[in-house]
Formats: sequence, structure tokens, C-alpha cells
Amino acid sequence: VGAFFYGELENIYIKIAIDAFIGYIFIAQKSLFLHVRVIFTFLEKGDIHEARKHLSYIVTRKTGDMDETNITRTSIESLSENFSDAVIAPAFYFLLFGPFGIVFYKMVNTADSMWGYKSARYINFGAFAARMDDILNFIPARLSIFPIVIASLFHNKTYGYKALLGPFRHAHNHASPNAGWPEAAFAGALNIALGGRRYYENVGYKTNWIGDGKKNITPDKLRQALTLFNGACAIHFLFILLLATIFVFY
Repeated sequence: VGAFFYGELENIYIKIAIDAFIGYIFIAQKSLFLHVRVIFTFLEKGDIHEARKHLSYIVTRKTGDMDETNITRTSIESLSENFSDAVIAPAFYFLLFGPFGIVFYKMVNTADSMWGYKSARYINFGAFAARMDDILNFIPARLSIFPIVIASLFHNKTYGYKALLGPFRHAHNHASPNAGWPEAAFAGALNIALGGRRYYENVGYKTNWIGDGKKNITPDKLRQALTLFNGACAIHFLFILLLATIFVFY
């Protein structure tokens, strides 16, 4: 694996620079934050049409009929689920297996995002991609709750104890074996309920509620979710930096 990515390089600092560049490319916390912040900006302006349009760029659900509450809820669900998929999991496999690990994970995760949902067209390949993604995300999804809990302790409007207990109480309500963990942590921290009815390709699905907080939520909760996301990313970065420092100097 090392020979494939580094060739004959022996300088550890050059290898670290290459690793940092690969990590920058494949760990997508900035792009995720910016996409969701755009949605919040349009909600704050009262422009539901633009908020729906930009939400459709990051989810596979039908967004054309969503009201303010559903846009807010769906945005928080995407932000929380992808905190695990786009931030924690890539870093996890990078630490374990280096560049090969993060590239392999992103290939599987991208395949799942594109085809891993229930439709007649993608049912066979999509099912395989979804199962592989479930396996790879099993540990990272559960690890993701800890940066969320720690970050929630630094914000006055969040609930750290609910962020910690929520995943163990409500994660099983999600159809995915993994997505419910970060979603329940966010729901607990923000004192809201995620889930409910959603539409894929004009087919409606009724999902169980994740969290025991408010079901009718306002865009201000999305602002809090973005702040919580940034805090959790910062906690995660500090942990990775600590591990890297130990590895390089000790």
C-alpha cells in the first residue's frame, strides 16, 4: 500500500504532506457545511423555493413540496448523518490503512450515495453498495457520537446528556443500522425529533421518530446544528492531531 502511494519516498515529512493533501481532498466537512449553510441562508430570507432547490443537491428525496419545517429537518438529518459518512469514517480508515483505506471507503460510500436506495433501476447493484457501506460505517457511526456530545457541552443551547443518551434510545428507529447514531446525537443535542414522512421518487415512506424533542422546528435549529457540526469537527480534528503528534514524535 505504501509503495503504491509513496513510491521510493523515505522522507517522513513529505509523506505527511502527501497524507495531509489526500485527507484534505477526501474528508468533506467544509463542502458539507457550506452546502447546508446555503440552505439556511435561503430559509432565513424566506426563500423556500431556493432552499428546496439547494436541498435537492445533497439528498435523494423529493424536496419540491417541502415546507420550512421539513427542509430544516431534512437538512439537519443530512448534516448529522454525513458527519459520520464524510468526516469520521474517512478519517477512521485513513488512520487504519492510510491513503488506500480512505480511497476505498470513499469509493464504496459514493456508490451507496448514488445507487444505494430502493428503486427498480438500481436494486441489484444498489443493494450491494448499501450493504458494503453499512459494514464499513458500523464502527465510525458509533464513534461519531462522542465528538457531538463533547461539542454540545460547549454550547448553551444544546443538551449534552440528551446527545449522549439519545443514540442508545433512538438509533434503532432508523432504517439504517448506522445513520441513526449521529442523527440521534444531533436530535438529542438540539432537543428535536428527526424522521417522519419522506418521499423518494414520488413514493412516500413513514419513518419512526428519532429523538423525543420538538417535531415542529424552525430554521434557528439549523443554525444551531451548523454550530454543533463545526464544534464536533473541531473536536475530531484535535483528536486526529493528537494521534498524529504521538505517531510522529513518539
